[in-house]
Amino acid sequence: MDEKSKNHKMKQLMHKIVDSIIYLWAKIYSYQTSQKIRRKKNAIYSCWIRSEFNKIGTDCFIAKPIYLTGGKHITIGDHFGCDQRLRLDAYDEFLGELFKPQIIIGNNVSIQKDCHIGAINKITIGNNVLLGSKVYISDHSHGKLAKKLYHFLLLCAHYTARVR
Repeated sequence: MDEKSKNHKMKQLMHKIVDSIIYLWAKIYSYQTSQKIRRKKNAIYSCWIRSEFNKIGTDCFIAKPIYLTGGKHITIGDHFGCDQRLRLDAYDEFLGELFKPQIIIGNNVSIQKDCHIGAINKITIGNNVLLGSKVYISDHSHGKLAKKLYHFLLLCAHYTARVR
């Protein structure tokens, strides 16, 4: 097992342990106490996930979970906050084609739940920006794959499936 796999398994184990402890704790304490615990847990998560980015500023809050691809190509400014299920994808290779992606997020940026930002070139989000829930930002399409899928669907349209 390589070092990256070991680190990933260790992180998963730590998540399960922390989640179990918090679950039991929440059963014992009030909703307000549970919320305070959740905020503390996310603060710990924020500190832990910082190392996955190229650069991240001070006073940043990242709610669990974040889905991250190519963190080494992502820079985040000061006073950043994001809610659950943020997806940041900086693809440097796809189907043998190489890219130099950059995602740059400025200072005082808040991103709400279920947002997705994907880059193969460069995306810059300036200072003092609020992104609402379920926002998708990308600098690329699926190119040849989309064309192949379109031709496949046209081909399939000529055939009728029968289910009995």
